[in-house]
Amino acid sequence: MTSPPEEGGHDHEHDHDTNGQDTDSVSSTSSNRDDVAQFSVPEMDCPSCAGKVKNSVRKLDGITTVDPQVTTGTLSVSYERSQTSPDEIADRVKKAGYTVEYQGETTAAFTVPEMDCPSCAGKIENALDDLPGLSSYETQPTTGKVVTTYDDDSTSPSKITDAIESAGYEVTDSTANDANTAESSTDERENVWTSSRAIKTWISGGLVALGLLFEFFLTGQNVLVAELVGRELLVADILFLGAVGIAGQIIFRNGYYSALNRNLDIDLLMSIAISGAIIASLVFGEALYFEAATLTFLFSIAELLERYSMDRARNSLQELMDLSPD
Repeated sequence: MTSPPEEGGHDHEHDHDTNGQDTDSVSSTSSNRDDVAQFSVPEMDCPSCAGKVKNSVRKLDGITTVDPQVTTGTLSVSYERSQTSPDEIADRVKKAGYTVEYQGETTAAFTVPEMDCPSCAGKIENALDDLPGLSSYETQPTTGKVVTTYDDDSTSPSKITDAIESAGYEVTDSTANDANTAESSTDERENVWTSSRAIKTWISGGLVALGLLFEFFLTGQNVLVAELVGRELLVADILFLGAVGIAGQIIFRNGYYSALNRNLDIDLLMSIAISGAIIASLVFGEALYFEAATLTFLFSIAELLERYSMDRARNSLQELMDLSPD
C-alpha cells in the first residue's frame, strides 16, 4: 500500500530527541471499549514526523488514542468502529505524506469473571497457545480480563471466545462485540453468596449435616438403603454421596478442563482426591463417604471465599479507574 505524498511532504525540519514516542491519551474507561489498529509507517522516524501523522489522524471522528512509535516505525490507533475504520485511518496517514501498511491486527479484551487466580489464567493461556492468528495475549486475573491481539484474516473474536470456553471459563463480555454491552458487572460480583455455585454449596452442607446426624445421633434410623457393587449404602452414606454429587459438579468440571489443558492445578488435585475417596469406599470398603463429602463442601466454601475476595479487589480497582482524570 504505497502512495506519493499528498499533504505536507516528508521534510526533515525536526529535532531527533531521545523520546521517540508521542501518545494522545484518554480515560482508561473509554479506551477499554475501543478497537486498536496497528500500522507500519517506516518513514516516520522522528518526533516531527510523528506529530504530523498524529494531527492528520486526529481529524477523523471516533479516534480515541493515537500512539506513534518512532523507534519502531509503527502507529497504534484506538478507534470506535462505528465511526471510522482502519482504511480511513491509513488514508489519513498517507495524506500526511507517509507510506503506510495496515498490519491487519486488532486488539480486543474479553471479560472472564471466573478467571480469578494464576492457575485459572494458566489454563486459558494453554488453550490460547494453540490458536492460529493470535499474535499476543495477556491474562489479567485481578481484573478478570483477557486482552488479545490477533490477525483479522486468520482468526476472529468468536474463535478466541471458543478457545477460552474450551478451558472451562465463560466469556461474559467482549470489546469486539458490535452491541453496546458496557453494562456494569458490579451487581453480579456482589451476588457471590447467592450464585448457582453458592446455592449448591449450601445444599451440600445441609446434606453433610444430615449425614452426620444419622451417623452419630440417629444411629437407629441409619438403616441400609441400597447396595452398589456389593457394598452396603446406609442413609448417611447416601446423604454424603448426594453432597459430593451436588457441590462436586463444578469441581469435577474444572478438573476435567485442567486435565484437558495439561495443567496440574488445585481443581485437578481435588477431583482426584474426592474420586479416590469414593473409589476406596466402593471398591475396598473403606467407607470414606464422609471424608469425600466434607472435602467437597469445604473446598467449595474456599472457592467462594476466594471469588468474594477477588471481586472486592476488582470493584476497588474499577472505582479507582473511574476516578482517574481524562
